[in-house]
Amino acid sequence: MPSETEILFAIGAGDKVLAVDDFSNFPEQTAGLPKLGSTYSGLNLEQLIALQPDVIFINAALQAQVAQELREQGLKVFGSNPQSVEEIIQAIEEIGVVLNHQEEAEAVTKGMLEKLEFVKVKVANVAPKQVYAEYSAGWSFGTGEFANDLITLAGGVNIFADQTGWFEVSAEEVIKRNPEVILYTAGEEGIKEENKEQIISRDGWEVISAIQMITSLELTQIKLVVSDRELLIVYLKSLKYFIRS
Repeated sequence: MPSETEILFAIGAGDKVLAVDDFSNFPEQTAGLPKLGSTYSGLNLEQLIALQPDVIFINAALQAQVAQELREQGLKVFGSNPQSVEEIIQAIEEIGVVLNHQEEAEAVTKGMLEKLEFVKVKVANVAPKQVYAEYSAGWSFGTGEFANDLITLAGGVNIFADQTGWFEVSAEEVIKRNPEVILYTAGEEGIKEENKEQIISRDGWEVISAIQMITSLELTQIKLVVSDRELLIVYLKSLKYFIRS
């Protein structure tokens, strides 16, 4: 998974990485590594087993079956599935222990915590704005998801925080909850103006406060934000300034 790949490089263990999944494209050193498939298209287990890695890092929730098959082959597997900023920090430190890179991992998490504290201070004592975050058309998330934590830390309130996980939402419900800020994702090729235009032009959405103010924050893909510890901070700081504007 991209998250595990980026953590390994962040803590200085990139030289130990033998292969990655198809979606791992950061940092740039991953370009020269073998790509062994993905959770969605399927992993090339035969090739992975042939590499005989000392340990394999996977997402415990999405790749549970793969983990079992690898363990049956006698391979060591480390799985994590962080759902909050705190759990991401914990996962980074645990991976540091596994690879004997504890000091580097602690340096990374210390830097993250310092930046998180900076954002918290900056958004304190300011009235929060109501936020609708759209991963793809008609899909959002609620409490218990990492991205929801970021909205809260940045001083916003997710309009669907009364729900959990990922789910479909109706246009009518978004209109009813009347967000002041709309967050949406770009594509793999980056931010496209038509993404914003498509949202602004939806039937009935002209009454939404965010549309009336024409204030929609353009983001890189959520999957990238979720997987990269530095993008996490960049996203959070950008979101903080936007929600507070």
